[in-house]
Formats: sequence, C-alpha cells, structure tokens
Amino acid sequence: MAQVSNSRQAWGAEVAFMALAGPLADRGIDVVLASPPGGDLEERWTKTGRRHVALAVPDRQGIRAPGGRGAAAGQLAAEVMATVRSVGRIVPVARTVDLVQSSSLWTHLDCAVAGRLARRPVVLDLHDIVRPGRGRQVLTGAVRLSAAAVAISGAVADCVGPSAAGRVRIMAPAVDLERFRPGPADPEVRRRLSSSASDPLVGIVGRIDPEKGVDLLVEAVAALGGAAGRARLVVVGTSGLDSGGYRERLEADAGRLLGDRVRFVGRTDDVPATLRALDVLVNASAAEPFGLSVLEAQACGVPVVASRSGGSPTS
Repeated sequence: MAQVSNSRQAWGAEVAFMALAGPLADRGIDVVLASPPGGDLEERWTKTGRRHVALAVPDRQGIRAPGGRGAAAGQLAAEVMATVRSVGRIVPVARTVDLVQSSSLWTHLDCAVAGRLARRPVVLDLHDIVRPGRGRQVLTGAVRLSAAAVAISGAVADCVGPSAAGRVRIMAPAVDLERFRPGPADPEVRRRLSSSASDPLVGIVGRIDPEKGVDLLVEAVAALGGAAGRARLVVVGTSGLDSGGYRERLEADAGRLLGDRVRFVGRTDDVPATLRALDVLVNASAAEPFGLSVLEAQACGVPVVASRSGGSPTS
C-alpha cells in the first residue's frame, strides 16, 4: 500500500496515517510513504524503519484566488498542468503497490486519476472542510473516480456532492488510550509551558495559522477578569505554510496583551505529557474538520473548550 502526501511536515492527517502504519503491519499490510523529500514528515517516517519514496509533486496555487474570489483562467490552467505533472509522477509509484491512499486534499484528484491509469484502487482519506464552489466540485469528482472515501466527520463528508456521497464512509479518528490517559502533571513539562506552577494554564495545541483561531484565544485570555485574569496561555505548535506573517503578528499582539503570561513553545514530541500539564485545552478553530486534540485531552482527563462548529461537536 502506498500512502501519498504532498506535505513535508507532519500535520494532523499525516500523524493519523503514521499511527495506523503499525497496526496495518501487524495485519500483514506493508505501507510505503510517497511524499516530497526532506522535512519533518520523511524524518519521522524513516525513523520507524519503513520505506519512503521521494515524490516531487509540483507546488499548487489552488483554484480559489485570494479573498475567496474565483481564480483567473491562467491560474486554473496552471492547476490543470500541475495535476497532469503530479499524476505522471504518482502512476509509477501506484504500479508498485496493490492500493493507493491519499490523505491530502491537494493529492486526492491526482491519486484518483493516477489510480485509474495504473489500474490500482484508490482510497481517499478526507480530512478537510472545503468551502462551497469549485473546490467541492473537484473533490466530488475525485471521490467518484476513487474506489472509496473515508471522512473523519460528518462536516467533512458533507463537502462531497450528492453524486458521490454514497462512496463516503464516516470513520472518526481513534485515540491510543495507553498513551493518552489521566495522570499527574510532570513538573518539568509544566515549567517549560509556564513560569507559574499555581496560576491556571490554558493551552492550544496544533498548527499556528489563521484557520486555528489562535488570535481569538489570545484576545479571550486577555479579556478574562477576576481570579481567571491570572490565567496563562501556552501555544504549542509550529506555523503552517504560507501563513503570511501570521505568527509574527500573533506573537507581537500576544506579548502586548499578555506580557509574560503567554509562551510559544513550538512542537512537542510528548503530546500526552503536554496535555496533562494543562488546566484547560482550547480548540478555537471556526471550522475544525474533527479536532483530534479535543479527544486526546479528554482521554487525559483535561477539560476542553471548543467552538461549536465543524467536527468539534462530535469529538
């Protein structure tokens, strides 16, 4: 089986399929990762001893212009050519395996077409909420060309049009309850996250970009009064691609509003210990496809505040 991704970083979808590689191997299914070389994803994958195939997929601009407007004809033509090049590079990989799986919105259509050309079944792992318009039309076409599609929530499945909805099955991500379980906070971890051992600690864990609403959380913590006004905030994660300086502006605003009550600590290699060190986890995304960190925090016995939108209400 080949898992195809256009990412060099291990975001939520990538972490999810890496977690499945071991159980699949236990069932006799060998998983090969095909993704761009270099970066965190390849490094973390190869450390497991599994095979990585360098896949030089072209950069994508998308079919929606900045500001949500329809893309110009030139941009659409560039995307068509990028898809053609990407399909040409995926086909040789597909021919070496029995099944192709795509977990990236950017590779769904490419894999579906490549699978048809290579005569291999393709399964799409749907992790994104796609705004109405051409994006949903392209997604629906990709699902129609695939053998099956799995959506992580009803909100994600609803992005597929009626003509392909019957191919989609909803399967929520799972949490390893051996790793994510209640327990005492590690004092060393707590000291990394906050300069106070006694003040309430609010945390947000995940990618730092406008979609995740970290700026809203900064403003909310700054607005707390009374005893809650002592609360500290820790932001755990790294910036997404092409964030347009969002993190720099965010850190400047957070420093101005919260001073030393806020910390940005980057990615963590021990998510369970980080969650157990928090007093509250917040998921502030306005359109979260599922919200795996919500389930993980709940499994660790940590209270959660999440927006009532997207897949969060079901997680």
